[in-house]
Amino acid sequence: MTWAELTEQIGALLEPWDVGDPQGGEDYLLWCGNYALVQEHLPHLPQVREQRSGRACIDLTVEREAGRVTRVDYEGYSPGETLSHLGLVRQSQEYAAAVPGSVASAGPAVLAALRLLLQQEDVRHTGEGAYRMLGTEPAGTAELGLDVVRPALVLPGGPLLDTHYLGDLGGAAHRHPLAVVDLPWRRVTELVPVVDAARADLGPDSVNLIAHSAGAALALAYLAAHPDRVRGLVLVCPAIRVAGVVEDADGVEALIARRCAQDKEYAAARAAVDCSGTPVEHPRISFGRWSEQHEALAATTTGDRADRLAAYYAEPLPDTEQIREAAAGFAGPVTVLHGELDLHPTTRQARDLAALFPHGEAVELAGAAHYPWLDDTDTFVDALLAALRD
Repeated sequence: MTWAELTEQIGALLEPWDVGDPQGGEDYLLWCGNYALVQEHLPHLPQVREQRSGRACIDLTVEREAGRVTRVDYEGYSPGETLSHLGLVRQSQEYAAAVPGSVASAGPAVLAALRLLLQQEDVRHTGEGAYRMLGTEPAGTAELGLDVVRPALVLPGGPLLDTHYLGDLGGAAHRHPLAVVDLPWRRVTELVPVVDAARADLGPDSVNLIAHSAGAALALAYLAAHPDRVRGLVLVCPAIRVAGVVEDADGVEALIARRCAQDKEYAAARAAVDCSGTPVEHPRISFGRWSEQHEALAATTTGDRADRLAAYYAEPLPDTEQIREAAAGFAGPVTVLHGELDLHPTTRQARDLAALFPHGEAVELAGAAHYPWLDDTDTFVDALLAALRD
């Protein structure tokens, strides 16, 4: 790839955003996109959310020096940083490995990143809220006479985080369609209609629910309210509070001591973990692997946390006895996917939660923490898809 080919293809990608001809010189080009258009069609981009009102342009600049692409900036973010903020850590790492670099090697990485960033999302609105479709029906399903693969509903954690932290769940969306529910700031019990509206909009009488972290509280509340509308549950590193699973202080203490002994980075994060065994809030403790890209994503999960917790877990909470009764009477498959290195839940707590269900199973993901699709992507995706097939 040549510099001329790279810049020509960038211009073509940006054309829908009314950029016009680029400005600059031989080694520096700037495209000015129509901010109103980008805001309308790509509102999920961090540079759009943070853009000051009244701005006419959203700028993309590309620089080269001595035959190398040295800098790409999209309104204050590199494409790699933007990918991290959208939960696409693997793609962000691939970008970082190529840029800066020669035009021949960096150019394709720049274009691949921009294609992802400039892709409009499939957001569908219901009377109660909205959900975002990821992935499509596998090609040839109908022609081969195969059963239609129904989208699974995905409930985010946080609680109440922007759903983009989930990325594409390690690529699972490319093998099974997912409908990621956007949760308004309400308490758990008030979000059950939001989930049911998404299910009804998708069409099937019952759905598989995938819930991460605090989203498990909502999944269990939904099961208690509408057991006939749940085909199966996949609870990923779930919150266990509303199910009445008891604390595991010994398990937490042992895991912290083990990680501090084995992982110098983990041990060095003194603001994150007191290596005597007392956990302190810090995003580092929630990740198995840690890199610049993980840190960028982690920064998106910490804002307004106290307010989100207060809103989501406001009284009245889901009734624990009703949830345990619903679990005991649920005939569908339930898989609790938990990270070996996750503090919440611990291995014992994950097993205790799975044991509440007649067909519950706890699957431990080696080397993974609270975001297992970022630690061992292939193992996580295989385990998730196996659970959905049960």
